[in-house]
Order: sequence, then C-alpha cells, then structure tokens
Amino acid sequence: MRTLGPSMGNGTPGWTKRLPCVVNFTLLCLLCAAVGTSAEYYEWQTGIWSECYRLGCGPGGETTRPVYCKLISSNGVITTTHESNCGHLSKPPERQECFKVCREHRYEVRWAWTPWEQCKLEPGVKVCAKGRGISYRNVSCVWKENGKVEKDSVCLSFEEKPATKKRCELRCKQNCVVTEFTPWTSCDQCRVLNKTRTRTILVPDSNGGQMCPPFSELMPCRNCSGMFFLSVDAWTPCVPFSSVGTEQNPNHPVIGHQTRKIKCVNTFGVLVNGKFCRDHLNLREPIVDHQACIIPKSCIVSEWSSWDRINSSCIDSTGMKRVGLIKRTRRVLQLPVGTGTACPPLEEVTQVQGTAQRKCPRTKWIVSGWSSCQPVNGLKQCSTGLQHRKSICVEENHDGQQKPVDDSKCLEDRPLTSQTCRADCHWDCTVSLWSMWSDCKVTDCEQYARKRRANLNTGQRYRTRETLTLPGSGGQTCPHLSETQNCDPEPCYNWKVVARPCILRNTNMGEACGVGIAHRTLACLNKYKIRVSDSLCLEFRERPETQVQCEIPCPNDCVVSNWGPWSECPDRCHTGNLRERAIKRRKRTILARPFSGGGECPNARELEETADCSTLIECALFMWQADPWGVCQLEDLTRPCGRGTQTRSVKCYDSQGKLESDEKCTEKVKPDALKVCTVPCPQDCIVTEYSDWSDCSATCWEAGENVPTRTRRRFILQNPDNNGSPCPEMLEETQRCLNLPLCNQFSWVKTNWSSCVLPPVVRGCGKGIRTRNVTCRSENSTRQAIDVCLRYAGAMPSMYSACYVSCEEECIFTDWAEWSICVQGCNGKQFRDRRPIKGSKSMPLRCEDKQLYPLYEHRPCYCKTLEPIIIGEWSQCILDPPNRHDLMMTHLSGHRGIRLARNITGPEVGNSCGAGRKYKVVACRNVMNAMESADKCTLDGKDTKEKTCRIPCPVDCKMSSWSTWSLCPTKCGAGVQQRFRNNMKLPSPRGRQCPSLDNTLDEEIQTRLCHPECVQYTWKASDWDMCMPPVGERCGDGQQNRHVSCNAVNINGVMTERVDDGNCAGLPEPRSTRSCYLPCPGDCVLSEWTEWSQCQQPCNHNQMQQRERTIRRESAAYSEYQSTCPPLTESRHCIRGENCIEYSWELAQWTTCLVNNGLDDCGVGHKERYAICKNHFGRVVDNKLCKYVHGQVTEPLVVSCEIPCDVDCLLSDWSPWSACSKSCGLGTKKRNRSIVQQYIGNGRPCPTILSQAMHCFSRGCYKWEISDWSLCSTQLGVCGHGVQTRNITCRSDNGLVVDSSRCPRDLTTMVSPKEQPCHVPCPGECVVTDWSNWSQCYIPCHDFEMGYTEGVRSRSRSILAYPGPKKEKCPDQLWTSESCYADTCSVFRWMSTPWEGDYRDVWCERSDGLRIFGGCDRNLRPLNLLSCSPPCNQDNAYCNDTNYCACEEGFIAYYKGDTLFGCFMDNQTVVGGQSSNEKTVKKNEEEGTLNFWTYAVIAVGTIFVIFVTVALYNMSDFLHYGPRPRNRDSLDELDSASNTGSASRNNPDGLTTPDNCSVCKSIPTPVDTLPNDRMMETKCNMSSECEEGQS
Repeated sequence: MRTLGPSMGNGTPGWTKRLPCVVNFTLLCLLCAAVGTSAEYYEWQTGIWSECYRLGCGPGGETTRPVYCKLISSNGVITTTHESNCGHLSKPPERQECFKVCREHRYEVRWAWTPWEQCKLEPGVKVCAKGRGISYRNVSCVWKENGKVEKDSVCLSFEEKPATKKRCELRCKQNCVVTEFTPWTSCDQCRVLNKTRTRTILVPDSNGGQMCPPFSELMPCRNCSGMFFLSVDAWTPCVPFSSVGTEQNPNHPVIGHQTRKIKCVNTFGVLVNGKFCRDHLNLREPIVDHQACIIPKSCIVSEWSSWDRINSSCIDSTGMKRVGLIKRTRRVLQLPVGTGTACPPLEEVTQVQGTAQRKCPRTKWIVSGWSSCQPVNGLKQCSTGLQHRKSICVEENHDGQQKPVDDSKCLEDRPLTSQTCRADCHWDCTVSLWSMWSDCKVTDCEQYARKRRANLNTGQRYRTRETLTLPGSGGQTCPHLSETQNCDPEPCYNWKVVARPCILRNTNMGEACGVGIAHRTLACLNKYKIRVSDSLCLEFRERPETQVQCEIPCPNDCVVSNWGPWSECPDRCHTGNLRERAIKRRKRTILARPFSGGGECPNARELEETADCSTLIECALFMWQADPWGVCQLEDLTRPCGRGTQTRSVKCYDSQGKLESDEKCTEKVKPDALKVCTVPCPQDCIVTEYSDWSDCSATCWEAGENVPTRTRRRFILQNPDNNGSPCPEMLEETQRCLNLPLCNQFSWVKTNWSSCVLPPVVRGCGKGIRTRNVTCRSENSTRQAIDVCLRYAGAMPSMYSACYVSCEEECIFTDWAEWSICVQGCNGKQFRDRRPIKGSKSMPLRCEDKQLYPLYEHRPCYCKTLEPIIIGEWSQCILDPPNRHDLMMTHLSGHRGIRLARNITGPEVGNSCGAGRKYKVVACRNVMNAMESADKCTLDGKDTKEKTCRIPCPVDCKMSSWSTWSLCPTKCGAGVQQRFRNNMKLPSPRGRQCPSLDNTLDEEIQTRLCHPECVQYTWKASDWDMCMPPVGERCGDGQQNRHVSCNAVNINGVMTERVDDGNCAGLPEPRSTRSCYLPCPGDCVLSEWTEWSQCQQPCNHNQMQQRERTIRRESAAYSEYQSTCPPLTESRHCIRGENCIEYSWELAQWTTCLVNNGLDDCGVGHKERYAICKNHFGRVVDNKLCKYVHGQVTEPLVVSCEIPCDVDCLLSDWSPWSACSKSCGLGTKKRNRSIVQQYIGNGRPCPTILSQAMHCFSRGCYKWEISDWSLCSTQLGVCGHGVQTRNITCRSDNGLVVDSSRCPRDLTTMVSPKEQPCHVPCPGECVVTDWSNWSQCYIPCHDFEMGYTEGVRSRSRSILAYPGPKKEKCPDQLWTSESCYADTCSVFRWMSTPWEGDYRDVWCERSDGLRIFGGCDRNLRPLNLLSCSPPCNQDNAYCNDTNYCACEEGFIAYYKGDTLFGCFMDNQTVVGGQSSNEKTVKKNEEEGTLNFWTYAVIAVGTIFVIFVTVALYNMSDFLHYGPRPRNRDSLDELDSASNTGSASRNNPDGLTTPDNCSVCKSIPTPVDTLPNDRMMETKCNMSSECEEGQS
C-alpha cells in the first residue's frame, strides 16, 4: 500500500488536490438519487408493537417492537443483514411508553369530535361540482371525567374510531345571470310617466354568488310632466230599478243600474280640481258615473259525476312509476249573467292513489311470418328473390295481451317488411365428365365362387360422374351418375409358382446337356398376396405340376428365347367385334441355329402362343336409377310431427331402360334408398286480438241516411300449414253507432230583443242595455238543459247587448228588420230595411242623407250549399305498384342477368320509373269558408284530382347476341372454343352497366372445351426377327429386322387398322434393322436384354438404371469366340435428358364459367380445363407417359362455379299510406320503402326517392280562438278601475270566423267569461310587469357530465314605476325559481367582433347564442380597445389582443425587459447591433448583456454535461459490483483504516478492495495496486483514492 503524503492539517495544497475528487463525488451523490431506484440499498424495517406491559392499569407501561436492517436488491428481494449496514440511517425506536387498558376503562373514555368543517373541494380537484365536496372533523379519545385527550388506542380497545371525513354536497358559488336590457320604451302616450328598459333572469344566484342586478332601469319622460288623469273607482253592485218604468224610460226585471266615483289627480297622484282634467284631457267619449247593467247571476253547475278512470298506475320499462289518472265532470245548469261568478272548472283530473303493481301497456311492432319466396318480377331465374311480411303496431298490456293500434303510436322504426331470399331455381342439371373405368375387381369372393361354379362373369367395373348443378323446378333432371359393366377378372385366389433351375435327369452319364427336370414350389395367394389354403385355389384352377420336364441345350442345339409378354387384351366394346373371341398372344424367337447333331428349332407355329383373355368385359351398361323420395314417415306414430324416415326405390336398369337384377350394378355406387327426414309440426293460423273500435263515421245521424258505423280489425300473423287450424273468415267487424243523436236535433231558440233600458239618472236618450231570452230546444220544441245545446249546437248566443237611444236632435230610426229570404237562390242577395221613428219635420236635415243613414241593406246569400274546390299543391309522381313483387325494373334481354319471362313485354314494369299520376286534394267549402270532405259535394265521392305524369327510366346497357362457337382448334384431344358479343348501346348514369370487356378487342369472350372424335396415329413395331448372318454364313455377325408400320389409335387408346405411314409423320420412327450376333456352336447364348429399369423422377445422377439377361446356353470349352458368357447385368447412371426423361402434368387454363351450358348468363355453372403431359424439354408428349409416372391427374378438371347475377337494387313493397298527418285541414300522408339489397355487379343502382307523399283532407279545421285581454282603458288619461274584454270565436284554419257549432265541444272554453274587471295604475302607484316565462333549465356542464340532471329554472318581473308617499309599496319578490329536469347543459363564454381599427365589441354569450350578463368571469374579459404603451413603432410590429407589442409572421421578436426591441427575420443575425443584411440596429448595454447571458448559459450547460459524463464513468464499477457496508467514521479514521488494510472485501473477480467507503458521506481509501487483469485508474494524487460509490 502507498503511504500518505505530507500532512494536510491546515495547508491548502492537500485540499486543492482533493478538490477534484470532492467535486467528483459530489456529482456522484447527486446521481446516486437517480440510480438508487435500480440499485441495491439498505433500510430499517419495523415489526408490530407488543401489548402494553405494566403491573397495573393506566399510563406508564411499556411496549416494544423488533427493528431490522434489510437489504433490498434491485430485483426486489429483501434479506436481513447486520445492523451496521444501516448505521448511516436513523434507527426507529424499539420501545415506547404506553397506556395499559383495563376493563374498568370502558366507561371512562369516549370519542369526542368537533363539528364538521365547511364543505370544500376534494384534494386535487380544481373545478367546483356536485359530488366533489369533502368535509373534515377532528376525532379524539378523551376521558369523560375531565375531557383530557388520551391516545386513540385506548378508545380503539372498545369501539371503532368515528369517520374523520365524509363526502358532502358542495355548494358552488353561482352568480346571477340575466339577459341584456330590452330597448327603452317610448314616452309618446305617457301611459307610464317614465320610460323603462327591462331584463329577465336566467340563472338565480346561490351559495354566496353575485346577486341579481336590477331587472329594470327607469328614466323620467320629460314630455309627460304637468299632466292630469281621471281616476275611476269601481262600479257599485248592480241593483234593480226602484221606480216603475215608463214608455219613454222602460224597466226590465233583469236590468238594473250602478254608479261609480270619478276623481282628477296630477302626475304625483294628488287629488286636484276636476277642472284640470276637463281642460287638459281630450276624451273621445265622456266618462259616465251611471250606467245600466245586467243584474248578476252566478254560474250554477251540477254535482260532480262519479270518477271515471283515464288510465291506471303502472310501472314502465325503466322501472319508473307512471301515475294513473281519473276524471270527473259536472254539467252547466245556468250560465253566468252580468258580473256573476264565472263557471268553475267543469272537469277535474287527479292522480290515482295507491302503489303501482302492473306493468304499463307499451306499444311495439309485431310481424307476421314471411311469405313464400317469390322470384323478382316473376322471372325464370335462380337468383335473389323477395319475401314479405306484415308489421302491425300493437299495445301490450300487463297480461301480455296484444291488440292492434294505430301505427303512429309505435315510436320505433317500422321493422323491415321485405328481405331477400333464394328463389326456386329453374336450372337444368349439369354433370361432370365420366371418370376412368375402375379396374375389374372381385367385390365378393364368395359370390365370385358361386358365379364361377355357374359359369357366370364374376367381377365388375364402374365409372362415375358428379352433379355440378342441381336441377330446379321445371329444369331437366339429373341423369344417372354411375355405370357398371360386368367382367371376368383374375380369380380371387391364384397359384404362385416359383421354378427352380433345370437339373439333368441322369447326372451319372457325365453329360452336360439334355433333358432334365425343373422343380417348382407352389403357394395359393389371395388378392392381397397373402398365402391361404390350397383348397381355395384348387376350386378354380388345377394344381400346377411341382416338377416339369426341361432341357439344357447342348452346344449344337437350337436355342430359343423365353416367351415374351402377353399382348393386351382388346376392348371388344370399343372395337365393335363383340362376337370375336378375345385372345392374347405371346412369342419367342430363335437365338441360335442348330448345328450338326444338334436339336432342331421349333417351327413357326411353335414360336407363337395364344390364349383366351382372362378378363372378359361385357359391353352392356347397367346403371342405378332412383325414384323420387317418398313421404316422410314418422318414427313415433303417437306424435304428429318430428323425426322420420324417407325411402325411395333404387333399381338397376340397362341402357335400354330394362329392369335388371341388382347384381348387375355395383353396390358401392348405389344411391341411398333411405334418409332421415323431419315431419313439420302442424302450424295453426295465428291472428291478433281485435283492435279497439274506431270512431264512428259521423258525429251525428242525418235523418234518412244510413246509420254511421264503426269498425275493428285483426290481422293474420301466421298462415296455417301442415294441416293446421285454418284462419277465421272474418277479420273485420262493423258495428252501427245507434247511440248518436240526430244531426241538428237541438238548437238555441232566441226571442226578440227588449227595448233599450237606460239608467234612471239620465234623460231619455243615450247608452243602455237590451236583453232577450235564449233557451235550448229539441226538434219537438221540448226544452233541454243548457249543456245539451252547448254540446250539439255550439256556443250560446248572447243574451244582452248594448243599445243606444237617440236624443231629440239626433236621427232616430227603428231597428233593422230581419234579413229577407234569398232572392235568386244561393247566388242571390238578402235584404233588410228600417224607417225613421219621427217625422221629417222634427228631424235634422242630415237624417235624410241616404249615404249617412241608409234605409236599406243587402248582402250576398250565405247558403249552406257546398262547392268542390281544389286545395294544396300537386303531389309527387306516384307510381302504382304492380300486382306482383317487383324489382326496380325487369332485366333486359342480352344483358348478363336472368332470362325474361314471356309475359313481360317491356322495360317499364316496376315501381320506380314509368307512367304515374299526380294528385291534388278535392274538398267541399261553403261561402262561410266552412270546409268538409269531398264526399259531401261530389257525386262519386272522389277526394283527389289526378293528372298523368312520367318518371324517365334510365337507359340500360345493351349487348349483342352471342356469336356461334368457333371451330375446335385441335383435330385430336382437348381444345378450346370461343364465342363473343359486343356492346350495342351504352348505359345512362343510373342504368345497368355493361359487363367488363376485353380492353383490346372491346368484346366479351366465353370459352369452352371441345373434344373432337379424333383418331391418333402411332408407330407399331413387331418383335425382332432372328438374327441373319451374311449369305453363306451360319453364325456370326449379322443383321436383325422387324416390321414397323403406322397404325390408328381410337379415342379409347385401342390400336386399330394399319394406315399410310404419312399419318405418323413427325413422330419418331422406331428402327426396323439393327446389327446382331448369331451364336456359333459352343458359344454362350443369351436372352434379349430386358428393358432398362425406370429412373425414379425427378432425375438424379446418383440413381442407376439396370437391365439384365439370362443364359440360354452355356459356352462350350472349345468355343473359339467365347470361353465364358459375358456379363448378365448392365447398369448406367440416370442422366437427365439422355436416359432419364422427366414427365409432368400441366394443367391448361380454366375455361370461362358457363351456366346451363352457356344458355344463361349468370348463376351456378361449371368450368373446365384439361391436362397436358410434357417432358422436361417442354414438349407435349403422350399422356400415357405421365400416367405411367404420376398416375391419373388428381387435380379436378371440372368444377362448379358461379357467375353472380347482375341484380338490380331490390326494394321492399311500398308501405301502406300512413294516416293523414292532420286530423283536420290539409295534411300529408306518406308511404315509404326500404332498400332490401343494394345492386350487385352491373345491376341498376337504387333510386334516390324512397318515400312518397301526397296531400290528404278529411274535414276542415276549426278551433276556438281566445284573444288576449284588451287594455284596461282604451282612452289616454284615464286610470283606476275598468273592464277588459276578449273575444272567443270559432275560426277555420284559414283564420276566418265560422259558426261556433263547427268547433270542438269544449264546454270550458264555451262558458269562459269574455269580460273581467281590471285596474290601470294611477300616478304615484307601483307598476310591476307580469311574470316572465320560465327560463331554460340550467345545470353546469361539469355537473351534467357527472350524470346529474336536476337543474334550476327561474322567472322574474320588473318594476316599471315606483310608488309615491303613503302609497302601497312594490312587492319584494321580483324573481322565483324551482328545480327542473335538464336534458342539456349551458356554458357562458366571452365573444367579440373582429377588430375595426382599434375597437371591437365584447359580450358574454350563452352556448345557444343568447347574449347575457353575469355569466362570464370578468377577470377573463377580452380587451375591446387596442392601446399599447409605448406604441409599437418598430418595423413589422403590431399591437396584439393583450395590448403588448408583437411581431408579424416570419419575424422573431427581441425584447428588452417588457419592451419590444425589434423584429428580425428568421435568417437574420444580430451581432454588435448590425444584422446580417447590414441593417443598422441600435447598440446599447442591454444588447451586450443579452449576448453575454446567451453564451454563459451555453458554457454552463457544456460543463455540466462533461461533469455528468465523468461521474458516470467513475460509477461504472459501482454499478457493476453493488453496495458495500457503510460507517460514520471521520475522514482521518477512514485514511487510517485504509493504511492498515483493516477493512477489505472480495469482489467478484477475486480482487481485494476497501469495504468501508460510504458514498456521499466520506471519501474511501484508494487502492494502490491491482492485478494486471483488473487495473483501476488513479484519479486523485492522494494517499486514499476515490472509489466508486453507491447510494
């Protein structure tokens, strides 16, 4: 170890040297916190406090707990370690004083708590909202005796601690929000002596928010000062006359008189002399203090009727209770007269008491079953069809019963009433090509044995084909799918013969050639080549000899070859030679001629052998034919439906249709004769309940006409099927309305008017009152109750009216007489007249002026005759739907789609284009503008006027007819034919588009395979003749010949007759001669080489090809040519392209998909392709070569396919016309249809119009119109008590007044008063407006988003004038509010207009656009005046919305403090006051300061990065080796320990390193030397270097 340097007591140099290390480790300490989470560290952990220990009860006890030092690794593993490792941490206490709790303390302590604090926002929540509040309180354990606080653990021993916090309803501050002021009122009429403007409340203030501002502002009207007003008191009660009437002043028992006081007041409300009012007021009529009046009679009503139930209380689908209602009524016995008390309410509705138990009736759509699938437009097709169903709106009660109601009561969308379906196909059945014939096989060996005994054919072969397209109804049925031929195959059991070498009979003679014996081993094998009992073979064939005579050729004997292979047996069914015996042949050849003394060669016949073909094929074809499936028979006969079985007869027939035994057909391909089926259950007819009775067809019964009726209906939901119960015959019931009254049965009967009665205090002229009797009578003049005529004859005529008696100087005439009858009928006129009462001598001359005082009047006759009129606009062009389900339009021939049915004659069949009609409504109207339905004035009752219209049909693509198929391009084998068609007419944008065409030829092309009846040609070579040496030679080299000819091969591969060799031109011709060697006497004679063995594909050079030959005669010892036989085997490598030819199947392209063999353009069809055999040179070769190598083609050559039909847009039927949108007046009825399926392919797109509307009218609309109350006084300058009037009239929908009998019989309206007392405030009295309408329901959005819906709405009234001294004060309550349900929330925001110069408007606006006051935060109000100080005089600078100077886009702003220094472009640099473009910039001290601090920040950042890098480098070992124990020794103690080496540990590399370094607390001792493989760099020139630390 290195020793420490000089003492560093008070000297600086030591610390100077240490400074880099101190700085370095200071940085390391900062980084330790960052990496501490991923490194190991130590910490104290505590256990659970023990029970309090004390001898007695009370305080002074002690409790303990264990404290551990734990090491927490980086992967979270915690291990206990020595306490010294946690010495640098503050150790938690292990003991503490406690209170020993005993039982007697249970009743001596208790929990005490403070009141809940005010509700405030939860921690972390910034926006005030409901449900976001929290409240706290302090809970302590105290002694009951003195209230001294004790530890919570004492009370916790007996009971849980009460909660210290709870959620609370947060009361958010809400400022009052009001509308903006209305415009100022006018001072023109001085009805109020000041002008005002008002505003209404929107949101009330709450929870300490800003209170509402005044709702009105007043400003005195200067032009209204110094005015005087007549103050009118209320009329005294009407009293009868006290004196007897005279002829000049008559009395009447129901007419009285009354008086009132009239005073004059000034603008301050002070009484003044009436002279001022007379002088200043210019009244149109004098204000009287006496008048005649009707002696009041109050309304008299009957007792209440019993309660009638309107609906019952119930529980809706959401679980909410709907309260039921009950109603009671009472009759009017006497109408009020004069100022008598008005009639009380005649109808009372109240809620049903009690708890709801039943579910509420609800409306819903129910649907019927789907109809059968109908082809669209009735076309013969196999594509998309349509099926339909009804949708009925029903009301379902609590018992689940459903009754039909009007469709308008179902609020949900109408269910889909049409859908696509698969229509019944009309395709012919299509099948694939026949498969190859199977091998002739024995299917049953026992049966085979029986047939052999009976000399019958014992085997079968078959071929099959598949169904590509199933037939539809009316289509051609499928042909038979299998064919069978009987054959005689190889037997089930065969002898296997294994021959042994030929052995001379007499070996003792020493001969090496001659006759011998060859032994053979026999075994009986079945068809699986498994040995079985010999008896099975003996049944069919004799046992072969176990030894046969053979011959070993002598050197001079003739030698012949072994028998060659048998020739193929001809297929007699294809050759046509059915009577010729099928034989097979084989040959052998002479290999060596005999020499002297040798055995002779066999003759020519003996060189050829024939035999019958073992496999005989019968040419007759047999096929399975299946009858249609029978009826499904139930398995369980006790049930009416369910699982069953279905059978059919499957029999074997020959090709002529003759029935044969089943043995003739192959059982393996026999169609199923039994299948599982299901018998559908009987389906009864299902109908809905009857609907409620409709309203009667009339409200009264016209005499002599049919009684009005009402109807109810029910609907079929499910039609019967499978012998189910039938539907009822009656689906609609009609009932006569016998309880209706006769029309015009009741009427008001009026007497003549009485004389005009004047008040008693006036002279015999002026205003008065007259009266008459009005009674309710029936047709027979019987008096009826008042409410009867109110109900059937309309409002009661007036019983009194004002009248006027002329004074002496006035013109006096009699009352007008009644109107005369109509002259010239309803198109004529009515007349009436009057006459002067006094002679012309005493009347003023002006009374003779007929213009001023006419004596005759006439008017047009208002007859009840109704005339038809046309109202409303023309409807859309309505297309009547055809009788069958329609596509948008039929498909056109020649288009890729569906064949037209014969009954479709044109393209305009459908319901989207073509000829249609437009309609206008016809109604009836009389001269009084009363409207009725058309049947009241038209002969045919037709309620519409029609005119024809036309919706243009789109133009479709038109294609030409298909051309004829081209000739087959091949003479033999498969080929491809083509046909095409062209475009003849282009479509319009919404017409059917053309099929995709070949871009190069602009035509559509179809292809199909063709298989011409062809004859192929091939070379046929005979066997080689005997080798012939040159003339004169008997052996040796020679030449061998064979016959080569060209033969025809039919389609079945059978070689037929010989043809001219020219037909085989182009085919490789076999050699007809070759060199050979004919063995001489004694030579070895060998057989011909066998064919080379096949090379396995793919060709591989490592494969070998072999061939072999056998010795037919051994060589003699004296042979001068061959002493031994040459090799008997030969091999060669399989070389690709030489002796190894690879063959592969190649599939041609698929033909186009043909539907119904090309007769139809879409649907399910088939496509074909053929296989070609090619060698690896790409040359087409005979398919037999590929079959030999790869077998038959396994990929399908014919598959089904589908050409999607170009389906036009499919639409549902038009829905029924809806009910008229209005029960009266001109309404609209609609119908609609929906898109069932979008168009497919090139079909016609969907139309844009899916709904149609037309006007409708049932009767005129009449309603009661109650006008607003008139002003309390119609004259200026009059105040006090007065009378308000209003009109109650019956009006038609065009606003004209009609007879009251046409309006609804609303008795409450009909008996409503038309006059009421009122009061006009006089000067000095308080004037308050009426209550405003309720405001929109308000809820803050942050509450609404949390799911709250309870809001608040309010209304207000405004003060228009304040009271004078000693007058009644204005009301204190100027606004009121109530809770409400909010379905949306509102926000308030500041809005502003664009700047116009330096000014813009700023206002607060509600989210719906209403300008308001008080809803926006004033602190966030945008400025409305631009005013930057100092002004923005710099180039490219402007004053922004916040009144700060900013730079325009593309310029960078430089500020000095808060002041803009300048605006510079992005690529402009400011250096020393000059920009890069030489623009002068003012130099000052701030600019230099700016540059200085810029560079200072960059420098400090660079230094910091360097320090972090160095620190991380020094930490590398710390991060690698982890922590070490720490202690709190001083730096000198650490140095001393380092020198003595007292503290060390082993690191993972076996190095000894100090172990007493406490990072961030002390500086560790340096290591002087390390091994070569682990050298540490010295960082400090100290006796103790800095070692890596850890936190």
